Amino acid sequence: MPWATPRAATVVSDQPGGARAMMLVLVMAAAIWVVGWAMKVPTRLRWGLIGLLYGAVVIAHLVLPEANPLRVATGGQAQPWLVLGLIAALGMGYRALLARLRARHQLPATDTAATQPLRAAELD
Repeated sequence: MPWATPRAATVVSDQPGGARAMMLVLVMAAAIWVVGWAMKVPTRLRWGLIGLLYGAVVIAHLVLPEANPLRVATGGQAQPWLVLGLIAALGMGYRALLARLRARHQLPATDTAATQPLRAAELD
């Protein structure tokens, strides 16, 4: 039966260093972040560069043949990278939703103490 042994389980076990390859790309992303921080690159641009690295890895997995050394060096499969992207997208969406809710329900800052003088009862 072809469904008795999932293909993904056999491919992951046959690939050399699947988790190690993902760690290499994550170290590269950390290097982009640290070098960008040291060079005072804006945070938005740093996230863009990390997204570009992520996109290059996913495109490499989708376009290159299975035996390509670049694809093998980055884990051999696109599924773990797509799951990582889905988790990141869910996190960013949740953060954006919270920011919208906070902006909508933020109380206006009123400084009544500075505009009104103290009353006689408050001074006693």
